[in-house]
Amino acid sequence: MRLGLETGFDSGLSLDHAYANRAAGRGVVGKALDRIYLSAPAWRAVRWRRAQAEAWTAEAVRAAAARRPRGSDAVHLLDGGAGCGRMALSVAASVGRATPEHDERGGNACGVRVTLLDEDSAGLARARTLAEAMGLGAVAYVVGDALAAGGFAGVDGGVAVALTSGLYEWCPDDASVVASLRRLAERMPPGGVLIYTGHPWHPQAALMARWLPSRRGGTCTMRRRSRAAWEALVAEAGFVTQRRAADRRRIFTVSWARRA
Repeated sequence: MRLGLETGFDSGLSLDHAYANRAAGRGVVGKALDRIYLSAPAWRAVRWRRAQAEAWTAEAVRAAAARRPRGSDAVHLLDGGAGCGRMALSVAASVGRATPEHDERGGNACGVRVTLLDEDSAGLARARTLAEAMGLGAVAYVVGDALAAGGFAGVDGGVAVALTSGLYEWCPDDASVVASLRRLAERMPPGGVLIYTGHPWHPQAALMARWLPSRRGGTCTMRRRSRAAWEALVAEAGFVTQRRAADRRRIFTVSWARRA
């Protein structure tokens, strides 16, 4: 709760605490309260979302690596709302040998280079620490807002796989989401893979909107969209959704789309 109040309950640091799923706090009571907090249905669904998105992202990266000609550049993996970067970094570590050595194509020895984009520099600082602990060297840290007009300006092109987990759910305006996805598509070749998440409903949506502070100011008000609505938005931006998954309570969805 302290972390959420200090940084926002939708911050990368707060989300990373939910991913880790290790109760903290002062004394036995503090840890017990944090365990209740981390065991809420929405946080359990968030951890499912992470596992599903990581699995599909890793699959997409492996497929892109298998297709690349010998001697070509490393597979470029972009996390467009990285937070602390744990998801993309875990994928890079699992796909290859998780070594700080660079291969001749400019990536880690597994042939993957990662770009982490987020507007929160504190989250990216945590990401740098995580990358060093995992032995990952080919990681770029870009401070930028993926929803802003120049948000992807610091991102190199040739993105083979893009991950946008928990990013667009906080944007109420459909036109802004489509514009951001179009700017992302410009950095991807045809056939590039986008792993994106959706949020059809939330059991504590009203409570969050009334009481929980957001890192953007105000409270944590999210835009809930059906899966059909999401697929229409990504199609308008130039992607074709090919695979879909949802957690048991259908709080979150994870989808696989290909750049047309």
